Amino acid sequence: MKQSRYCSIAASTVTAFALCLLIASPTSVRANAIYDAITLVNLDITHFANDSGVLDFRPNDLMITGDAFVIDEGQIIEQQAIAEKFASATVNGFDLNVLGIGDGLSQEALVTGEATSGTATSFAITQGLFAISNFSLSESYTIGFETIWSYLANSNVTNRDFEFATAESGIFLESIENGSLLDFTIISDSEFVDGLITNQDIHSFSIQVAPGAFDILTLTSRAIGAATATSFVSEPSILALLGIGLLSTVLVRRSNTPHRLRP
Repeated sequence: MKQSRYCSIAASTVTAFALCLLIASPTSVRANAIYDAITLVNLDITHFANDSGVLDFRPNDLMITGDAFVIDEGQIIEQQAIAEKFASATVNGFDLNVLGIGDGLSQEALVTGEATSGTATSFAITQGLFAISNFSLSESYTIGFETIWSYLANSNVTNRDFEFATAESGIFLESIENGSLLDFTIISDSEFVDGLITNQDIHSFSIQVAPGAFDILTLTSRAIGAATATSFVSEPSILALLGIGLLSTVLVRRSNTPHRLRP
């Protein structure tokens, strides 16, 4: 009976000690930081005009050609993270060497990523251009354009002390002869203004091409995102303190139990 009692106390002590270790062990909590960025943009030719007024068609001595391509795209992943990207650029028109009213450029740049313990980064950059040549030696032309830019930027973190996320959507349009025509950037940043930002902007503009002049319009779109997160250790919980108390009680009880020698 006595030996059984001692075994019972020893078993209780081991059980309490194991329970204490299980409960009191620091719990690793995984952080989460996410980002999403989307840039969709169309640049279309809307009209032609000369000194006489608006024309219903493209003048024969005004030539516009188009080209589009992906400049760069990539992703960087470290530890426990996910990153994705997509980029596309096309020229819309029946004849890419002779563009007219309704023809244009389409570009898409998308990135998304998430970090639970590590770093995620992805980017997508596209570009398209119009090469414009006025072969007339006496007449200047005005070309009208419309840009439709749909964008989304989203960043979110669960704990700003351990995580960071940023997302960026932007477009840039420039002309050799006229300089910068459009330059817009939308940023969602967990350190400043995070959360979802989405909208669609429409911009109409025109450029004039002098007799015998040449110009190039270049449209660049981008989507960029990054997220970083680290694990952090939580404080011991109330259950952990109770476990320690239970272990102490068992140990004290055992130490106060008189030890008897066998006869």
